[in-house]
Amino acid sequence: MTLLLLLARATALVCLALLAARLLRGRSAELRAALWRATFVALAVLPLATASLPGLRWRPPIEATTLAVPAQAASAPAVDLAGAADESSIPATSEAERLAGATPATELEASGPAGSIAPRLAWTLVGLWIAGAALGLLRVVRGLSRARAIVRGARVESEAPVRVASSPRVEGGFVWDPRPFGAPTIVVAREPRGGEEWRRAVLAHELHHVERGDGPFLAFASVVAALLWPTPFVWIALRRLRLESERAADDAVLREGVRATDYAHGLVALAAGPDALPAPGMAAGHLPRRVEALLDVDVTRATPSRVARTAVAAAAVVALHPVAAQ
Repeated sequence: MTLLLLLARATALVCLALLAARLLRGRSAELRAALWRATFVALAVLPLATASLPGLRWRPPIEATTLAVPAQAASAPAVDLAGAADESSIPATSEAERLAGATPATELEASGPAGSIAPRLAWTLVGLWIAGAALGLLRVVRGLSRARAIVRGARVESEAPVRVASSPRVEGGFVWDPRPFGAPTIVVAREPRGGEEWRRAVLAHELHHVERGDGPFLAFASVVAALLWPTPFVWIALRRLRLESERAADDAVLREGVRATDYAHGLVALAAGPDALPAPGMAAGHLPRRVEALLDVDVTRATPSRVARTAVAAAAVVALHPVAAQ
């Protein structure tokens, strides 16, 4: 049942993160993205923390566990030790009978049909978990392989400050970031629909992903979600991480001076076209929320301070301790 306990603890951790994200609803998207990043780091170290942290268990007071001696036991007649010492009065028993009589009832019950079902059920659950995790990891590898194939066929246009390449298989843009094994590459459309203004907005958006290292971290979070696939709350957390990462990059575009209405119009036109590589930010439910945030004049778009990001990470560590040790 260790796997079930791990999944339950992961669910509890994500629920705490959802509550914290609700409290940060009026703050910037980048701060909420930092919250979900810290959550996935906590989910990744959850098995290690569970094994290493001292347990937190509620123990009742000693007085409540003290068993009272029944009155009948106090008034029971004394045992005749002298008579018991007489070996001739003890009936002779064979060794087999004595061993059979000493077998506890619990051992006999465990050897029955009920005792054999539990191990088989446990192995069945482990097998299902391994099959689901392998399928999820295969999806991650397939997506990375597809992006890598597009990068290989793209035409390099510039090298500084980040390598930029263009491809006819891309409508908008995406980042191929294999760090620490290679340099990141921004791939954009070879003939953008919105002209140079839209191309500049796309480059600003993808450059923000590069600066924050969103590509490697989203791949890492996808692996964590694949390993914890039976927990639906982990998939909700992955969806929130992708959404807040996209919204944080959108805010960076607006800070570059691009008008919110023009950028929102470009996103809608991009989603309506034949996108050869659908980005996570264009998934169902993401685009309307991104456009709504772009057109909301009351949204905070400032970059959060390092103190705020550190406080969010510390809150995730504080929440990890009781969840993992319980």
